[in-house]
Amino acid sequence: MANKPKIKIVQYMHGTREYFPWSEWINRRYCERHQYEYAVRRDEPRRDRHICWHKVPIVLDELRDCDYLMFLDADAIFYSHELTLENELIPELHGKPILMTQDCASEKHRWCPGLPSSGVMLMKNEDRVKKFLAEWDYVSEIDDETRWNWPPEQRALRKQMLPKFENDLHIVLDYYLAQGRYGQFIRHFCPCSEEEQVNGMRAVYRRLNASVHGHCETTKPKIRVVQYHWGDQNRSYQVNREINEAYCRRHGHEYIVKTFVPRDDRSNHWAKIPAMREELHDCDFLLYLDADAFFYSRELRIEEELLPLMGGKQIMMSTDCVCETTRHQVNRPNTGVVLVRNSAKAAEILEAWDGSSERPGLEEFRFNSPHEQETCYLTICQEYAEELKLLSDYYLMNGLRGVFIRHLMGMQDDKRLEIQTTFLADREGAISVNPIGNHPGKEETALN
Repeated sequence: MANKPKIKIVQYMHGTREYFPWSEWINRRYCERHQYEYAVRRDEPRRDRHICWHKVPIVLDELRDCDYLMFLDADAIFYSHELTLENELIPELHGKPILMTQDCASEKHRWCPGLPSSGVMLMKNEDRVKKFLAEWDYVSEIDDETRWNWPPEQRALRKQMLPKFENDLHIVLDYYLAQGRYGQFIRHFCPCSEEEQVNGMRAVYRRLNASVHGHCETTKPKIRVVQYHWGDQNRSYQVNREINEAYCRRHGHEYIVKTFVPRDDRSNHWAKIPAMREELHDCDFLLYLDADAFFYSRELRIEEELLPLMGGKQIMMSTDCVCETTRHQVNRPNTGVVLVRNSAKAAEILEAWDGSSERPGLEEFRFNSPHEQETCYLTICQEYAEELKLLSDYYLMNGLRGVFIRHLMGMQDDKRLEIQTTFLADREGAISVNPIGNHPGKEETALN
């Protein structure tokens, strides 16, 4: 990248927490991979206000010798190491010098939608940002309420700073791009117990370690990825196949594109169901993707990200949300990405779904939108409720801005093609993983 910006990552870790070494190890490796400066501050905080306030003067002090600074709370880590700030977050500033996300950790923990969280912050090195930080820091001197009351500095951010600096602060509504308990670029382990924080960070360490040293599971499940492409095989379809085939080749999954002629007595949207039924054999799991869905991450794995969420269920889908501003039906499924267990019960469910357009009262959905998606909810979601898993945190396997699987719903083909070709260009220049250095925990020596 000819004009690669100079980026600094800063964390504050005071005292002793079991997860501190894990967080530092993971983030330092990420920064080494992408040539970002990484600083961990361990200053003694002031005793006349809550320790959370100390992040503000630290950021103000570190906002030098860089173009951009990103601050992460101590319990926040770069979950996906292939993604870069210049591709994923800097464009989200939209001309403003400060970026934060709305205060949501997950669908379950939507604390203050529309208001900023200070757990992850991206700032441009500008005088107006330094003014913002200096005034924010001063609030604790003049406001007794925000000096100690939880959440202290965040309360002041919303109460005093947001009204005054509204034009300088961009709040990302799609919080999972840079925040969240299940964030797949940056994961913020909040609210989590310290045990959950440590276990979550250890799991990331193991994945990164295995990716370098070539470890593979002896009991790796056999996964088949299936898509259905019909009609004009335009360039968007071709690039989609190229991306997904490369992902499957990397992880040892079988990849199949079905192109059979659809039935003429119903919309070709229905063809996904027979496509799944035909391929639900000689595998442990089948993952179906619509023709406009692709693996945005090359490094995250189906068996680590999706299978544990499925539990003992037969079929898993996400709720019908495109992104935070387009939350169609938060209690109904989106059928663009479907994970299916290879079992007799799953085959039975798919058969019932395939025949749902023939049921009395549902004939209109043979051609009327939302086609098979509506009958999925009206039939199998009711009749096989105990066998289906519906992910409320939809972005884990779906969504217009999904970081693992990205589903370009409702777009024209030329726009899809632009996004996909940009994705390919970005990944082509990706830097390979650096060798793993000293690990942060003694018990991990068994991995080497």
